Amino acid sequence: MFLRLNFFRKYDLIGRLIASCTLFLSMMFSIFGCSPLSSGNRVAAPSQLPHTTWQMNSPGFWISRHPQPDQTILTPQQIEEFNRDISNELKLTTDLEQWPTDYAGETLKNELNQTFEHLNQKNLLFIDGKPINKEYWSSMREVSNFDQIAKTIPRQYGLIVSYADQRFLPISEGLYAKANDVDFDELQNSALDPGT
Repeated sequence: MFLRLNFFRKYDLIGRLIASCTLFLSMMFSIFGCSPLSSGNRVAAPSQLPHTTWQMNSPGFWISRHPQPDQTILTPQQIEEFNRDISNELKLTTDLEQWPTDYAGETLKNELNQTFEHLNQKNLLFIDGKPINKEYWSSMREVSNFDQIAKTIPRQYGLIVSYADQRFLPISEGLYAKANDVDFDELQNSALDPGT
């Protein structure tokens, strides 16, 4: 009987130790795992635009100006129709359930080529105002490594865990329509926030 009790006490202690370690690691991940990583040379957009006040940065400012802020704008059916139009007509979103399991590599290459052509036609500049030359675009194509794009790309899912830039080219350096226009980097397509 004595040996049996010691045996269970030994494993009860191990169980408590495992539970304590798990709790500690969960707390550390909660605290530090969601903190943003340093982005290096990111330039933040101004927090207040010219001719605006700090109050305009809050939803309450705009809601208070609406004559009927609690009035229903769209019914659930209208919302569904609106979302369907965004997807079908504007092609701005895709229903993930309708995505094929594979994406054609040739389609991706064509889309990337169109992006390069579009950017090249914009006559972009470096931040100091120097124009972009043909050698720059050639090196960007080389860095993009089109030849290594597979014939088919399997669908994958992911979760954004830190703020991420979504850029047209695989570089952090910006290109601009006007010299010293740090607020509008033409290569910044969008950004992805954690949890999206």
